Amino acid sequence: MIAIDDFGVEYSNLDILEKLDFDIIKLDKYFVDDISESVVRQRIMRFISDITILKNKSLVAEGVEDIFQKDIIKNVENNKFFIQGYFYSEPVSIEDLKKINIKNY
Repeated sequence: MIAIDDFGVEYSNLDILEKLDFDIIKLDKYFVDDISESVVRQRIMRFISDITILKNKSLVAEGVEDIFQKDIIKNVENNKFFIQGYFYSEPVSIEDLKKINIKNY
């Protein structure tokens, strides 16, 4: 599987969404920061979500740290939209990951 990491900042451009055969877009934390106050960031997130739906790909929001960010993301209708960040857990080893009960999330 191929993931486009930190999408939306620095050298990533929208044109790579047609040029690359990818499986996952990992939307940079920049778009998650202050999302509850920024309609522009919310709209960008929804736009990227729509693109991943059209291409039948997955989307991961990086850097989710609070319930307000999580709630905004969870309200985007996309069953392949996932959340990564300290809201759920700090980085853990694979051994510790196996012990986490994902159903609680």
